[in-house]
Amino acid sequence: LLHKLSRDRWLTAQEYTLLLTQPLTDRARHLADRERRARFGTGVYLRGLIDLSSICPHDCPLCHQRSSADHTRYRMRPREILDLCEESWGPELGALVLRCGTDRFYGDEMLCGLLEKLTRQSPDCRLTIAMGERSRRSYERLYKAGAEGYQLLQETVDREVYEAIHSESLSFDRRLHCLNEIRDTGFQTGCGFLVGIPGQG
Repeated sequence: LLHKLSRDRWLTAQEYTLLLTQPLTDRARHLADRERRARFGTGVYLRGLIDLSSICPHDCPLCHQRSSADHTRYRMRPREILDLCEESWGPELGALVLRCGTDRFYGDEMLCGLLEKLTRQSPDCRLTIAMGERSRRSYERLYKAGAEGYQLLQETVDREVYEAIHSESLSFDRRLHCLNEIRDTGFQTGCGFLVGIPGQG
């Protein structure tokens, strides 16, 4: 199975299950390391994470920003964001990630203006956005304004597990739809899977 996966780049669901239930072997480690080196080399890629806000209308049980969490909330204003990005950006970073929950304060006009200013201010800076589900038009505008990546956490491909760890206001199908729209827009797309979620098989 390891040889087949390395050669063909895919396995059936049954083969993946069999492979993942076996102890990790030196051969598996070697093949994984060889693949990593071929794709990414041996360098370390650093990203600067800037949390713009702790305000989110959703109440996902595992999230520290859930609406029912009892802590002081904050929201950065555009000038603060620009100043912090200018202070944070340097050649040692591969990208800056602007992220928050689904805080509707950050509309397209504001974000596009920020992205355009940041791109002018630091033309070598790669910008990634992580701001929840938006419309296809919004993704297109953010991409054109200078963002190269978009992260939208999916956490799991198991529908039941997804529904157990997300607010009822979020939908498994809608999340997959948004991820496809993000990818189709041209973004480098990240979906952040978690291991060890309660109920995960």
